[in-house]
Amino acid sequence: MVLVPPADLWRGVKTRGPAEKACSSAGSPSSQSTRLTRPVRRRAVDASASSARSFWGIAPGQLAPEFSSLVAQSTPSARSLGGDTGVERVARGDEKQQPAPGSPPKTLKINVDLLLWRCRTARIQARQSLDAEERKTLYKAAEDGLRRCLDLDPTDARAYVVLGKALLQQKRFDEARALYQDGCLNTGNSNAYIWSSWGWLESKTGNIDRARKLYDAAVVVDSTHACAWHKWGMLEKKQGNYTRARDLWMQGLQQCRRKEQAQNAYLYNALGCMAAQLGRVGEARQWFSEGTASAEGASSVALWQAWGVLETGQGDPSVVRYLFGKALLANPRSRYVHLAWALWERKQGNWMECQALLRKGCLLNPTDPALFQAWALVEKQAGKFNRARALFERGLKADPGYLYLWQAYGVMEAELGNLDRARQLFQEGVWADPRSANTVFIFHAWGSLEWRTGNFQTARELFRAAVRAKMDALAKPAGSLGVLEQLACRLAALQGSLSPQIGRACLLVCGADHGVTAARPEISAFPRVGSFSSGNTTSAAALLAALTGAAPEDVCGRGTGVDDAGLAAKVAAVREALAANAGLLAGGGGGGGGGGGSAGLTALRAVGGLELAAIAGAVLEAARLGIALVVDGFIS
Repeated sequence: MVLVPPADLWRGVKTRGPAEKACSSAGSPSSQSTRLTRPVRRRAVDASASSARSFWGIAPGQLAPEFSSLVAQSTPSARSLGGDTGVERVARGDEKQQPAPGSPPKTLKINVDLLLWRCRTARIQARQSLDAEERKTLYKAAEDGLRRCLDLDPTDARAYVVLGKALLQQKRFDEARALYQDGCLNTGNSNAYIWSSWGWLESKTGNIDRARKLYDAAVVVDSTHACAWHKWGMLEKKQGNYTRARDLWMQGLQQCRRKEQAQNAYLYNALGCMAAQLGRVGEARQWFSEGTASAEGASSVALWQAWGVLETGQGDPSVVRYLFGKALLANPRSRYVHLAWALWERKQGNWMECQALLRKGCLLNPTDPALFQAWALVEKQAGKFNRARALFERGLKADPGYLYLWQAYGVMEAELGNLDRARQLFQEGVWADPRSANTVFIFHAWGSLEWRTGNFQTARELFRAAVRAKMDALAKPAGSLGVLEQLACRLAALQGSLSPQIGRACLLVCGADHGVTAARPEISAFPRVGSFSSGNTTSAAALLAALTGAAPEDVCGRGTGVDDAGLAAKVAAVREALAANAGLLAGGGGGGGGGGGSAGLTALRAVGGLELAAIAGAVLEAARLGIALVVDGFIS
């Protein structure tokens, strides 16, 4: 058993882009037409329509009840739909809404802008700080500032979006939901950014249908909101609905082309990456080329970087370096570009270029643990273990909650024979964030270490913990699969794998004749004309008594249905067998006949039947090979 698959050490070192191979599914576009068109959805709202439809273009019946109530609160009366009312003019921006008489004066927008800028600065400083307490203080200051923005102007959507993202990152999901609901109410349900952010929250927490409704609300409110189209498409792609994802991105492009400064780069990038994943290199290049030809796309680091990743598999190094270079011009600090470019140079054998890119990336992103992890692994592969240790330590100082670092660091120490240090790193990694789904990789690596060193029981417990963490991270209530989850954990512990497999099953039948039925025919209801292996429960009872020290009368049953006299004879036979072999059993297997000194094997040699020996051998070999066995009955 290998300690851990080499690819697992690079977990968390994500370079983003179309490098992954798309998984096939029933909804995969590989079996669909390649035509990228779809009728445009009708979004116009007739002013004479029924008042049941929201003024903002959202029919309450089309959304979940909790969203319909929000929309209903902003729906004007039926009379107002008949003409060009003041509310409609405000919605179009023809005139500004006047404050109600007696209400306090509205805060100047410049004051809110300045406070938002200070909050953004605090968050950037927090991400760059190497001091944990300082990071915590800065994040708290940013959150307090954003809440102050909401107090000053509850109709400003920006604070809702930024604060909601921060709450999501901290897994404060219920607070984020309440915040987005307040934001929708206070902005008249008319801000696509809030709807889209809310949809992203539900998508991340596994509420897929609710996320779809929220993304739909976002594009109804603003059909040129590229971010909502992009996130909705990514959601469908993750669910395996590739054709649906492509349709959403195409429709988003059609809508967003009508608006200047629309963020179309997201959509071009998504379409290009999907084409690349499906092996359609020419189509992918077309999307990337069209996207980067626009003024917005030319400054999109994601487009240039994804195009560069595509070309890494096409064999022209000059093109790859040109595209990655353009990506860094768009964003010189991009961790993804530094990682993708550096790891590609490593594959080309250009170690110095690889190290230079990682060094520069770490210099520009001193709190990015993934860059330190990649650099440490490169140094490890070069045999510079002390240098790798220093980089692992720097990464852990930057972000001790980044569990991939603990795993990779521990695996390196285990491979170098520093087993106690490896165990310490694995333990500290679990403690760093015990509720994280990423503990699965630490438990797996730790279990592999214990298995390789012969600590099989500890290894099995760690494998069980790994699979349990993996299942708890799925979009389902914890433990909802019941016994199935327990079986999965047991199989994982047996096979030493995060993804236990059940292949073709076979049936092993073991049987043997027993001399005891010839000497004492009364112990079996069918001593001569009976089934094969008659008398095996007597041998099994003797073996159980030899192993546990139990009294013969406590381990003997009626077997094939013998009467009281037969049961008494069976008890006497077991007692005689134990007495006859008392010396061998007491000596622990030191007697003749060869074999090892195991108490179990000794008892098997003394009083066990041949079919029990065959079963024991099968069980031992299955354990060695990691094969699951299902045994049934007292004998097995």
